[in-house]
Amino acid sequence: MSTGPTGAVPTAPPPAVTSKSADGAYVPAMQQAGYYPPNMQPPVYVQGMPPTDLRGICLRQGHVPVESFGAMGIVAAICCFPIGIICCIMDRREQCSRCGEVLQAGCSN
Repeated sequence: MSTGPTGAVPTAPPPAVTSKSADGAYVPAMQQAGYYPPNMQPPVYVQGMPPTDLRGICLRQGHVPVESFGAMGIVAAICCFPIGIICCIMDRREQCSRCGEVLQAGCSN
């Protein structure tokens, strides 16, 4: 190995600053793939719900509501006809048919 004009052995440039490309030329660190300046961090990826998860689909696209009426509301609607309709509406239960989440619970469960 030959020595330089000062008698010291030449060293390769630090890898974080520059690197050699395929043709042998030095490439500045800012042009290297995967380089982040000292004050920046690489992006953090947060893993969410899998795309096939039913709750995730409902969060993105909205729920598919299905209404059902409780037995006590139906009995009240038949027995006490004019006022019983209000009881039947109050005893309504709304549930998502896709994920099963209860959107609105009725009076009797």
